[in-house]
Amino acid sequence: MLLYQLAIGFNFPDTVEGWIFEIIGMVASVLVFVSFFWSNEKLTRIVNMTGCVVFVVYGFLIGSLSVCAINGACFILHIVKLVQMYKRNKQNKPTENNAENTDGVSADNVTEDKPTEQSAQSGDGGKRQ
Repeated sequence: MLLYQLAIGFNFPDTVEGWIFEIIGMVASVLVFVSFFWSNEKLTRIVNMTGCVVFVVYGFLIGSLSVCAINGACFILHIVKLVQMYKRNKQNKPTENNAENTDGVSADNVTEDKPTEQSAQSGDGGKRQ
């Protein structure tokens, strides 16, 4: 067993508590890895945040300040980005009272230039110069 550990560079836990910690770390790793499979940014961030929380717990259990710090910072970043995304979506969503297009032109204010009889005779297709 020692030769196997030396060959692959891992120290396997020798207690049940150590194995529980490793399993928690693996769950966190899988959550972070799996979060990148979705194209939906919101879902990616939520699953990744869950992985960050599990990593913070894992870092606390193994006594690693660096694991807690980086994953805590990532969690806060995800919260900030989700709030920004929520605000952006709320601003872009048209309300019933404001039925404007995204370019700010109301459908009621749109007028078409119709060719007049004079412009049709001049052959310019209704275009004014």
